[in-house]
Amino acid sequence: MFHLANAYDGPDGESIVLQVIRYPELWRDDRTFDTDATLWRWRIDLRTGTVQQTQLDDRAVEFPRIDDRRSGRPARYAVAVGSHGLVRYDLERGTADEHRFGGDGPPGAADEAIFVPAGGSPDDEAAGWYLSYVYDPARDASDLVIIDAADFGGEPVARVRMPRRVPHGFHGNWITD
Repeated sequence: MFHLANAYDGPDGESIVLQVIRYPELWRDDRTFDTDATLWRWRIDLRTGTVQQTQLDDRAVEFPRIDDRRSGRPARYAVAVGSHGLVRYDLERGTADEHRFGGDGPPGAADEAIFVPAGGSPDDEAAGWYLSYVYDPARDASDLVIIDAADFGGEPVARVRMPRRVPHGFHGNWITD
């Protein structure tokens, strides 16, 4: 396990639930990442000390995020970076949808998506926008891409062209005043 999407007390009060990116083998001899990391749910039973592991999807993903307002509590959605864009997991329904970058050309390389909630929607995880830097190899520069959470697979609502590449692994947060 390298990156955590969320962790919270289980509904029974006797467990801890984690949604994590699990690697079959985290570090290889040359210190590179394995590309087969997938999203898993771990349920730690505090009474017995056992862990129940459930793989939630077989797509290779990394840098999972949830709506930060749900941190430490069950969240409906987690969004992770996939090979062709972003993957959004509906953790309640057990489904996933994708937002693909690149169109007919080579895929852009996305970075972690940050959720920005719409004002006046304190618990609606589908009311807001996802922000992600996406590297465009044709320009050797990045774009800040804004995706409507209610239309995750649709066209971005905005694309802000950056004058240069934003390095991968650049983490960020949205803080509302």
